[in-house]
Amino acid sequence: MVEIGHQWEWIPKSGTIQKDSSVRPLFGNYELTLDEKNRLLVPSDIRKAWNPEDAESLVIVPGVNRKLWLYTEKFYEKMAEHMESELAPEEEKVLKDHMNFGRALRVDMDKSGRVLIPEKLVKKGNLGREVTVVGIRDHVEIWNRSEWNAHEEDLENLQAEIAARARKSSKLAGSATVGGSAQ
Repeated sequence: MVEIGHQWEWIPKSGTIQKDSSVRPLFGNYELTLDEKNRLLVPSDIRKAWNPEDAESLVIVPGVNRKLWLYTEKFYEKMAEHMESELAPEEEKVLKDHMNFGRALRVDMDKSGRVLIPEKLVKKGNLGREVTVVGIRDHVEIWNRSEWNAHEEDLENLQAEIAARARKSSKLAGSATVGGSAQ
């Protein structure tokens, strides 16, 4: 995992990213409602993008942006496989493991495509009944709807600036590696 700005991105030990042809990128946003039991219907577009065998069990974890992130359990396990494990890790690695694994919960999706979000995580994610589910490449984020609407407006206002920073970051990353290995 490497830090990119204030976000972390999973990078395999080999330095190259292996694409699994059965994993399709997740995208779009969907306005939904949590029911009285805190169950969330995962949008059919998202369920269709996941391999059905991989999506029976999911992992939900508070993300770096304090929103709830939802992964298929199989994908989460693959990410974990690519993280280095040590007998005596540095404090930063211990904290990273606390953040990524100590706060994660396994949840099952029922036959109707619903997941039960534990009350503790509903509070941690500042969720009300009205939520927005956002596909973000390899995971789903669950937002309080009013927070997503405000964030989306901010994104629109900063669109040119964000694109310029991303181009600059991409150029810097490209000049630091050749063929996936550092110079």
